[in-house]
Amino acid sequence: METTPLLEFRKDFKKFFPELNPNEYLDRSFWLVNRSVKIDVIKLDDWLHGKFGKYETSKKIGMSMSQALEKYISKAASEFVRSYL
Repeated sequence: METTPLLEFRKDFKKFFPELNPNEYLDRSFWLVNRSVKIDVIKLDDWLHGKFGKYETSKKIGMSMSQALEKYISKAASEFVRSYL
């Protein structure tokens, strides 16, 4: 069976974020206009804040989203998200 970029995104997204619906984190406007898969980074950032707090303003030094993903989920999850920006 042939995989499409959208199916691949959904499968990989579920691997890193099993409790989330990948369709809700797809940048729909980018998909509709360009037929290219991009992640809704603002929505993902909001979810990360809800789950792990304001990582940008953590105690001594703030973290980027990439650093927070690496710390709380995995380096592979950070690389996955970066690949869909």
